[in-house]
Order: sequence, then C-alpha cells, then structure tokens
Amino acid sequence: MALFIALFPLLSCGDDSGPTVPEVVTLLDEGWARFAAEDYDGALSKFEDAVAADRGLGDGHNGLGWTYLRMDSLDVALESFNMAAAKGLVGAGAQAGRCLVLNRKNEYRQAIFAGQAAIEIDSLFELEADPTLDIRDVRFAMAQSHLSLAEYVEAMNQVVTIDPSIVLNPYSATFVTDLIAKMELLEGRLVLQ
Repeated sequence: MALFIALFPLLSCGDDSGPTVPEVVTLLDEGWARFAAEDYDGALSKFEDAVAADRGLGDGHNGLGWTYLRMDSLDVALESFNMAAAKGLVGAGAQAGRCLVLNRKNEYRQAIFAGQAAIEIDSLFELEADPTLDIRDVRFAMAQSHLSLAEYVEAMNQVVTIDPSIVLNPYSATFVTDLIAKMELLEGRLVLQ
C-alpha cells in the first residue's frame, strides 16, 4: 500500500500527449538541421547549448567539431572531435573529422591513424547532415597525408579505393607526377579536403 501511495503522484501527473523529448535531444536535432542548412552560426549555438545541458554529450561535441571545421577553426574543431571521442561517441564521425582536420594542420601521421580508425568503425561512413561528405573525403585526406610523407604507393592505394577506374603504375618513371595529376582531378570531385 505504501508503494502505491508513493507511486500515485507519478502515475497521475502529466497529460496524455506521451513523453516529451528531452531538451538536449531537441537541441541536437536543431543543431544538425541548421548544419544541414549551412547555418553554421545557428548550428554552433544549438550544439553549444546541448553541450552546456549535458557536458558528457559526445554527439554535441561531434556537432561542434564539424561546425568549427566548416568555419575553418581547425584547432577548436580538433578539440571538439577529441572531446567527442573521449565522451564515448559511437560511430566514425569524430575520427573522420579528426582525419580531415589533422591533414589540414599538416599532422599527416596522426591524420592517417584517425582515417584508419574511421574506416575500421564504418567503411561506408557518410555524414548524415551532409551526405556529400563521406568516407571518400577521409580516404582522400589520407592519400594527401601519405603523399606528403612520400608514401606514394599508400597514397595510390587510397586514390584507387576512392575511384577504381584510376590506373597508376608504381614502376613508371612518371608515377609520382601521374599520382599527383590524378589526385588533382579527384580533388575537384570531393567536397571537403
């Protein structure tokens, strides 16, 4: 009887509209919607509010990372992606973002490691809020990093994985020049490098 009395206020409260969506989920959804609409200032505001409401929110930090990357704030983007991973974000998003940022910051070896991690997590990664950004962008950043480290065969392997119609001969005297030319053509077809 005491249990019924203790639970009665909980059972009799509220209306029949069902459970409400937690505020943090709404903020995340709004942040990703604004990101998809290329309203990066608005996305930033929503993701910051979501993280303020729940500091352990991995996807909020991930959203901040992608938004800062789009705003070309690489250091803050990297911090956000690192925080997303530290908060246990499941999925390839934070590692994919880290790969792109680290490549642009000329931290090539770390970019390759992050790209490998993203591929291991989800070899078909696609950023839901921007489906034009996917694993090909990650592989291209890895190819750029390998190229910068004079790891030409590894760069070629990434390029050929992106576009199997590309044929390169690593034993050719013009291999490196040919590789760079193919990468320049490929770069124009990808969204974010």
